[in-house]
Amino acid sequence: MKKDLLIIERNTRDSLTSLLAKEGYSICQAETAGAGLEALKRHNITHTVVLNAISMRTNGDRTCVSLKKAAPSLPILGVFAHPLKKVQSRSS
Repeated sequence: MKKDLLIIERNTRDSLTSLLAKEGYSICQAETAGAGLEALKRHNITHTVVLNAISMRTNGDRTCVSLKKAAPSLPILGVFAHPLKKVQSRSS
């Protein structure tokens, strides 16, 4: 099974991208939330979205909500400075 990831983070220079690529993941990168949403539309991301909200200087709430609307079944791994309040878990 192809393990494709969408990584949304501002500074890709020091990211996990190269490590994940070595582990067999196919990586699609975006530096903004808007670019990430566009990438979801253009590429068939089926594994996971990694959202580094801290690198983007945002709390990530709106980005998570938008990502979940665009791809409800796609897991999001987020790096946040606070707990999310607006995005419900898949089990609820």
